[in-house]
Amino acid sequence: MPTVEIFDGIKIEMYVNDRNPPHVHIKYAKHKCILEIQMGNIYAGNLPLRQMKKAISYVVNHQELLLTLWNQLNRHW
Repeated sequence: MPTVEIFDGIKIEMYVNDRNPPHVHIKYAKHKCILEIQMGNIYAGNLPLRQMKKAISYVVNHQELLLTLWNQLNRHW
């Protein structure tokens, strides 16, 4: 599972050969969530509000990069 970014204690990861829809795994301390890349929606889990806002902002602002990386790591044949 490659780490895409770490900032303010927030770790953004993406798994290889993961299921659709395209998403990232977010970790902060003992909290975890999954955010959909295309819409920035919460798919599962939860983070403290401040960190959730930062994570969503990161995903929305880096959507093109994240989708490119998703396509490289998740080539479903």
